[in-house]
Amino acid sequence: MKKKLAAFAPAVFVTLSFAISRLLYIRAGLRFDNAPPRYYYQFIDPLLLKTRLLESVWYLHSQPPLFNFITGLLYQGFSPQSKIFQYLFLILGLIFALILYWLGLRLGLKPWGSALLAAWFMVSPATVLYENLYFYTYPIAFILVFSALALGRFLESENFWWGLAFFSLIASLCLIWAVFHLIWLVAVVALVAFYYRNWRKLAAVSLVPLLLVTAWYAKNLFLFGSFAASSWVGMNLSHVTFLSPLVSQPVRDELVRQGQLSPYPVTEAFRPIEEYDGLLSIPAPRGIPVLDEHLKSTEAVNFNHTFYPELSKMMLGDAINFIRVRPDLYLVSVKQGFLIYFHSSSDYLLLKDKPAPELESWWDRIFHGQFSGYDGDYGNRWKSDPGYVGWWLVVAFVAVTIYGIKVVITRNRSDRVFPAVVAFMTFTIIYFTLMTNFLDLGENNRFRFTLDPLVLLLFGMLLQNVMLKGQVRRHP
Repeated sequence: MKKKLAAFAPAVFVTLSFAISRLLYIRAGLRFDNAPPRYYYQFIDPLLLKTRLLESVWYLHSQPPLFNFITGLLYQGFSPQSKIFQYLFLILGLIFALILYWLGLRLGLKPWGSALLAAWFMVSPATVLYENLYFYTYPIAFILVFSALALGRFLESENFWWGLAFFSLIASLCLIWAVFHLIWLVAVVALVAFYYRNWRKLAAVSLVPLLLVTAWYAKNLFLFGSFAASSWVGMNLSHVTFLSPLVSQPVRDELVRQGQLSPYPVTEAFRPIEEYDGLLSIPAPRGIPVLDEHLKSTEAVNFNHTFYPELSKMMLGDAINFIRVRPDLYLVSVKQGFLIYFHSSSDYLLLKDKPAPELESWWDRIFHGQFSGYDGDYGNRWKSDPGYVGWWLVVAFVAVTIYGIKVVITRNRSDRVFPAVVAFMTFTIIYFTLMTNFLDLGENNRFRFTLDPLVLLLFGMLLQNVMLKGQVRRHP
């Protein structure tokens, strides 16, 4: 009986840590922010999600469809201000905590070591803030952890449903956030095939998720001329090239005179159509509100208008030209992106009403190695001051990348589960880090948050291995 209780104790600790921390944060003033669907670029007009859901999702080209579709389904039965959104994210958080703990066990962490890491992540200020923001950042972090666990269970048991769960989860990532490209999905299938040679079963569990993502890309090619999940790639890339805050206006003017850049009337990518007056013609209305309206019912700009795919293609061409003629300035912006990537992910301008700023400050200093915070001035993200960089985060990312590659190279061929899961996690960390920092600039620290739980567990494994080797040397 005592052994059974002892076995459950770490999971109970994780659960209690989650519950008590949420009560304390709420008592300190934490509030759930369900405003993003009203104002964030990534959302369809809430009125259309309520009244024309299927049509609007089908004609969505600016974003993959899944998060908007789920939001629209919730709007069919609940108001946008309903507490259901907070409750769902709270339930998701508790499941997240336990799955993070179980994944640690699957990777070989000691029960209490895995429990401490899971509790540490779940009570951190950044985790709590993203849990209380109705946006896809937190669900993406959850899905990444769950998918690693599902992969381990599939390879261990060869159960069809665990295999289907894994590939459905990673396909859902592609259908929520365009940074998880179809190429990444295909690469993950190939990676799993390297470790799992029953290719007939692998095809059975991966084919439908793969076809769903491919079908969405094909739909966008047929309707909008772009084989992609998002029509914004050119506008995103402009952030890190010719419209980067680190590129001066005289440089842009000179490139326009040389014919290398188009003469943009604005210096930001995501602006109302009227501010691009004369640059491109506005397409004729198609009788579909999600494609025709300039402004949403909330007065926010509708970046799913048919004007923006053409603008994005134009910006993509200019961004490529900029990289060709001024690679030095492009790399300056990429470098800044990497610096921001390792800033605390709670230093994010859309995280409002922080309940415990002093705790956040101390947390960043002790656990991230970051000694300067934005303190409400988000222009500080453009500074190259090393005080804004979380140096422990840098150490952890570099260490787990090297560790993961080492595990893959020196794998025990009799054990396919552990190296396969580590390979999936490491590949995703490398892919995501390169994609987000070479293709965009500004929100890089928010992007990194989604990888933090994977990095945390791998770093925990590395530390555990180092300590075990030290014990063996002391007691041969």
